[in-house]
Amino acid sequence: MAHTHAHTTSRTSQLLSRLGLSASTICAIHCMAMPFLLGVLPTLGLGFLASGWFELAMIGISVVLGAITLGTSYRLHQKINPIVLLTSGVVVLLFNFFGHESHSELAEQLHPYIAGFGAMMIATSYYINNRLCKACERCEHDHAH
Repeated sequence: MAHTHAHTTSRTSQLLSRLGLSASTICAIHCMAMPFLLGVLPTLGLGFLASGWFELAMIGISVVLGAITLGTSYRLHQKINPIVLLTSGVVVLLFNFFGHESHSELAEQLHPYIAGFGAMMIATSYYINNRLCKACERCEHDHAH
């Protein structure tokens, strides 16, 4: 019975990891494309994609999924690199989010690129974690993929 629970937990963790990788990659694309889409989004009814609350929600999702997925994997792999990369990416995103309104023209211009960099750091943390899971003999993940 314990093996079934571990297998279910690992499938859930694997699903969350894929979701986190997808979400952070979409976040990076969103950040990089935003300067080009600002004028078009409101006419398409997608103005909310440029709002601060949407950006904070995406950061929050990355933190929650990362804490669950990478925290669970750390217990198996004992590799801190994905967690350090995730944490660094979140710090970059938060500093960028709260610092870009410093009334500095340079900070405003660099905002989408710094946000994209932070999101790519998070996506990379999920990617590294997925690679660790596929190479891990102790890991209960389904290695058929």
